Amino acid sequence: RCRASVANASRVEGSDVSGTASPDGTLAVTMDALSVIGRRGGSFELRVECFVGELPLSPVLRHRFSVQGCPLGQQPRAGSEDLCEVCGADKYSDGGAASVCVGCPTV
Repeated sequence: RCRASVANASRVEGSDVSGTASPDGTLAVTMDALSVIGRRGGSFELRVECFVGELPLSPVLRHRFSVQGCPLGQQPRAGSEDLCEVCGADKYSDGGAASVCVGCPTV
C-alpha cells in the first residue's frame, strides 16, 4: 500500500495511491487523482510513501511544486488564502497570486 501527503496544504483529496515493486527494486506508483488546496503562490512537497505490511519501502518519492495564483478573469476571494472568485460584469484581471479585478477600459 502507498499513501500520498502534502505538508502545509489546506486540504488534500484523492491521496489513495497504488504501487508495485519489481524484482530489480524499481517502484512504480499510480495515482488516479490528487487535488491539493493550498495558499496561492505557496511551495509544497508531495511525498509518496509505500509499505509492505508495516515495513516502509525506500526511497520515499518526493516532488516539489507551487500553487499558481488565480486564473485570468478571477481575483483572490476576500478573507481566503486559497480560493478565487470570478470578476464581476465589465471587469477583468490578468490573474496571478495578487490579481485584482479592475474595470474594463472604454472603447
